[in-house]
Amino acid sequence: MGSDVCQAKLLTEFLQKIHSGELPTRELILNGDVFDSWDFRRLNKHHWKVLSALRSLSDHVHTIWLNGNHDGPAEIVSHLLGVDVAEEYVFTSGGK
Repeated sequence: MGSDVCQAKLLTEFLQKIHSGELPTRELILNGDVFDSWDFRRLNKHHWKVLSALRSLSDHVHTIWLNGNHDGPAEIVSHLLGVDVAEEYVFTSGGK
């Protein structure tokens, strides 16, 4: 987010499908560099809708944000969105 090529509208639609139960999800992993720059002045209204959807979703779906080098301080992201922020994450599926 914060970039002219961001597809924020599609991302918002995707997150809303998860929130509504249309896409059953137990865990959402955001794979870093969600922001082009963590200068919030670069965010437009569509980017803010994504952040709002993530905040709402994090109350229902365990959300992990892998902190990328463009994402800024983890404490800000975690506090703002109510998500767990990590530098690394090991995903286990089917016992592997």
